[in-house]
Amino acid sequence: MKKVKLLVWINFILLVIGGLLIGFGAYARSTGKHFSEAVPEGAYTVSIIAGGVLAAIALLGCVGAMKWESKSGKCCLMIYAIVIFAVIIMEVAASWVLLVWMGRLDDTKSAAVEKITEKWEQRVDNWVNTTYLRCCDHMTDPACNWMPDTVLNNGTCSDYKLFKHQLIDW
Repeated sequence: MKKVKLLVWINFILLVIGGLLIGFGAYARSTGKHFSEAVPEGAYTVSIIAGGVLAAIALLGCVGAMKWESKSGKCCLMIYAIVIFAVIIMEVAASWVLLVWMGRLDDTKSAAVEKITEKWEQRVDNWVNTTYLRCCDHMTDPACNWMPDTVLNNGTCSDYKLFKHQLIDW
């Protein structure tokens, strides 16, 4: 009986996660302008679909575990076991494909990935430059208190490249 309760709780948690995926995907899709540079447009739809599939599988597991003594419960558990087995096989296959393609990932960068990477690098450089100008000119500025002494000191402030390196490494 404890195994049944454990299976119900695990699947209930997965059901909630599926619902959250659906909710966050729908919310991000409706207000996705903030994330449009970093997240591809289809990712929201994938999140909603993945959440729905996860919720359906978890619901199947919950129903099967709660009614495990009846024929319908056993049928649900059998379908649940087959689906879970198929998911495990797909994860193993995806891992294998990823390992095979690991060496070739650098060759497959798309223009969109390059553009996004360039934008993020530009934003990081702007942030580092702004921080350098504000904090090195006024080391006692309260806005700069968050930086440790290894980043903000006379030695790093005299050399921009050293400051940038220390700030990014920190």
